[in-house]
Amino acid sequence: MKLGILTKCPVEGCDKSYKIVQSFTGHMSKCHWAKPVTNCPAPNHGESVDVLEENCAINSDLYLDDEGENEFLLDDGDLSEKVVLETMCQFFIKLEFELFLPATSVQYIASELGALQSQNSDIVEDRLRKKLKNCNVSNIDDIVSYVLKENPISKVQENLKSDYLRKETYKKSFTFVKPIPKTSRKKSFFYVPLKETVKALFSDKSTNFVLSPPKFSDVEDVLRDYTDGFVFQNNPFFINNPSALHFLLYQDAFEVVVPIGPAKKKYKMLAVYLLIGNIPVHLRSRVSSIQLVALCIENNFEHNAVYGPIVKDLQDLETKGVYISESVGTVKGGLVCVIGDNLGGHGLGGFVEQFSTSIYFCRFCHVERKMFNLEGGELVSCELRTKQSYIDCLEQKGARKKKIYKGIKFNSVFNKLKYFHVCDPGLSPCLAHDLFEGLAAYDLKLYIDYFVEKGWFTYAMLNDALEAFSLSSIDKRDRPIPVLEDQARCEVQMGRVVLILHDNQDGIFLLVEKVTTTFIPYLRVYEIGPKISYECVSVDDLASHQSLHVYSNDSHLYVKLKFGLVFDHLE
Repeated sequence: MKLGILTKCPVEGCDKSYKIVQSFTGHMSKCHWAKPVTNCPAPNHGESVDVLEENCAINSDLYLDDEGENEFLLDDGDLSEKVVLETMCQFFIKLEFELFLPATSVQYIASELGALQSQNSDIVEDRLRKKLKNCNVSNIDDIVSYVLKENPISKVQENLKSDYLRKETYKKSFTFVKPIPKTSRKKSFFYVPLKETVKALFSDKSTNFVLSPPKFSDVEDVLRDYTDGFVFQNNPFFINNPSALHFLLYQDAFEVVVPIGPAKKKYKMLAVYLLIGNIPVHLRSRVSSIQLVALCIENNFEHNAVYGPIVKDLQDLETKGVYISESVGTVKGGLVCVIGDNLGGHGLGGFVEQFSTSIYFCRFCHVERKMFNLEGGELVSCELRTKQSYIDCLEQKGARKKKIYKGIKFNSVFNKLKYFHVCDPGLSPCLAHDLFEGLAAYDLKLYIDYFVEKGWFTYAMLNDALEAFSLSSIDKRDRPIPVLEDQARCEVQMGRVVLILHDNQDGIFLLVEKVTTTFIPYLRVYEIGPKISYECVSVDDLASHQSLHVYSNDSHLYVKLKFGLVFDHLE
């Protein structure tokens, strides 16, 4: 077979023929492992001119080179060592970095796989020696060494047997951009070079995308992607460079330990991530599509130190671009927006981060707290923040020697970019908190209460439908909880309503005015504590108490609680 001879299977009754030794041995081990070899037929002379040795004797010299050393030759149908290495690496990477198994668990799996492979090799060696001996083969040791000692799986496992060796192999086998440690005022953090990350993305076959002008929505007034928005379509950089890369940065803080006890905030981390908007929409939310840019302990965070290197790379990508390869050429890229929660967005943009006490608490407009707290204040249109108003506020801040002026503390380093400004606007709203955990959570309860009151359905019908709704295996983990019908009771005294919120303790009492206007948001409501202590409290006495909010219609009051619990209604 090594000489290309088409050879018939030597087992009586089998009509299979092979040219490749490995294919033949695989056939023998799968189909005839318990059957004796009864004959050794001559080769098909229509395919070759040589004759096999008699009595199944194998010419062991075929396995030796001129110096008598073992020569490991791979046929076209074999798995090369490189392929096996990539497969094993991807297996361990998925365990540790996608399924988040601890390194100790991955090490245990690697050790057990190595033990299984060793046991399997011993079994194969024993069976191979017996088979070769039955066939009167000479140089059995050389053949066994060729088959087992050069086994690519065994060699690969040797390179992946420890946590250190695995990580070193990952770096050599895949696109790896080494984080650069940086220090500022004895405070350190890590920065992953943005330009090197872009180069690595183009060398990764899993992100094989073609740079082309964005496709806009073909339906009027329908936004299907960020490219349909006003900010993107009016950005001069993307107008002049339609095939440029779209950079979306995301920043957030997270805890790496249990966020209670003595370790609270001590190991809280701040991370900045990069997403290339040019990739298909369905791939953007995958972890493998999101690249780390910077990482630091939150207590070590300094605005210019951490964000400065990112802005410098973005400036180079805006003006010069980065050379990828001969086929791709030089590619430019620009920052579309910075994504994050409200606290992180204000910190990045140079705005105040005290939402509960600041006069100017919004990064999108100049609304004042006093105006916002008036009845209907949330519906008032205020002057929007712009790039010029931002600059004017900074000038007034310096001229008046104030630490804060109209909600602005300092000039964000991101404003050094030619085609980006935090008030263009470049800081996206936080839909997760403002919408899904904010207004939507409260307002939807209002709609449900209204539909139930009209008799369209009952709470039991709604909860049964939620329970019976078919969800995917992933979505089942977050199945919606049942909607509760009653969460509070009430009684009317002296023209006022006292709301009792039930909990495991004494309950909290709220005193509100009885109103009849339909859906007036942010009616002033006060938390006054236990009922016994405040039976005779008048509205004028409530100025020192905490203000809450309420929605109202003809017969119900819907109270919006401070910490986003649920709406409660009064009858």
